[in-house]
Amino acid sequence: SSGINAEWPLRPGLIKLRQSLPFKTEAQIQNQIKWYRKYGSLEKAKKAALEEWRKAKNARLVRNKQNNDDSFTLAKIKSQKKSLVEKERQERLAHLNAYKAQKELERVMAEEEDLKLKIIEEERKAKRQEYIMKQKRKKYRLRLCVDTTA
Repeated sequence: SSGINAEWPLRPGLIKLRQSLPFKTEAQIQNQIKWYRKYGSLEKAKKAALEEWRKAKNARLVRNKQNNDDSFTLAKIKSQKKSLVEKERQERLAHLNAYKAQKELERVMAEEEDLKLKIIEEERKAKRQEYIMKQKRKKYRLRLCVDTTA
């Protein structure tokens, strides 16, 4: 028996992971995979929000430069002001979205660190328990040897 649960998806990559990480349960490996996928999507969302913000900023700069060359009318000034307010609102929204994505990423990474520490502690306990069992077996064998020679 390879120790792999029948419900565990039999994909080659997952089987390799399970074999290379014998101290991790299937649930822990699946949680790690889910975490990494979520991390990737959060990073992608963060990059997209920043790119959107940069584009809006560049567009505003280009428009401002073009508008400086034109003759201004009262209607244009009002329109520009309204547009500028909207662009600034969009920039604040992009900043907010990037901030939220970063905070979520930090939270997920903190959870991952906690999980790693728990796994390390569980492995340490398992090794300690194995050591105790070996000592008990040695004592038992020693007692058997002493009892059979007496």
